[in-house]
Amino acid sequence: MPVTLTIKNVPDENIDPLLSIACPNILFPYVREVVSESVTRAGFAPVVLQPVNFEAMYAARVQQEQTAEA
Repeated sequence: MPVTLTIKNVPDENIDPLLSIACPNILFPYVREVVSESVTRAGFAPVVLQPVNFEAMYAARVQQEQTAEA
């Protein structure tokens, strides 16, 4: 059964940064822990996912889109 999420009280111009920066920053540490724990429990060598700068990735994407429009 699919999960439907609703974002309320956020201006339209802030939706993309919210979904591209804030949400991944909140979720990534938990995902990193689950991946690390699952790999270790499966008997494989530990996997350490490096931190990700989602803000820099978003800025680079916006810059690329602006360059493509020009």
